[in-house]
Amino acid sequence: MALYSTSRFVRVTTPSCYKLVHLDAGDLTLLKSVYQLMYVNTDIVPSDLGESIHKYGSIKIWSTTFGSKLQPRGIRSGQILASWPANNGQVLKETFCVSAGTAQYYFRHSIKLGNDYLTHYFACMRWYIPDEDTDSYGNPCSFMPVQRIFSRFATAKFEQEGEKKIAVSPIIRNVHS
Repeated sequence: MALYSTSRFVRVTTPSCYKLVHLDAGDLTLLKSVYQLMYVNTDIVPSDLGESIHKYGSIKIWSTTFGSKLQPRGIRSGQILASWPANNGQVLKETFCVSAGTAQYYFRHSIKLGNDYLTHYFACMRWYIPDEDTDSYGNPCSFMPVQRIFSRFATAKFEQEGEKKIAVSPIIRNVHS
């Protein structure tokens, strides 16, 4: 049984331009751990993972375009709320809790499960996690299935009692087919 499914249940559109990137061993290991979370009762074999990805600066889910840090003018639309990381920096499995982060880029990846090749879309994220170690790289939370995106958000920076903080306000997306 799959926790998260392929993009066939979500309308995902990608730009025509992309960068073909070869994944290093560390990224493949992280991606394998994400697939293991997605397909709980399936043994994921590293040789079944594609070694390259199509890397995008933006992605369109239904009628909403999400940008990323890879796309210079897309950083504001790359600020997204999603239910993926827990407060401890690990992947959130059982509850729905929205966290804020910035998309570094989006990518398409294929995996062989049984006799089928499945294509998945992911966001490479940098999360605003409320703990001492805010660097989420090297953690399965870095690669998030795009189905977990809730909305974009707007921020305001302020200082309270000498501590720098940000306020986050969701920008609710319109879903039109």
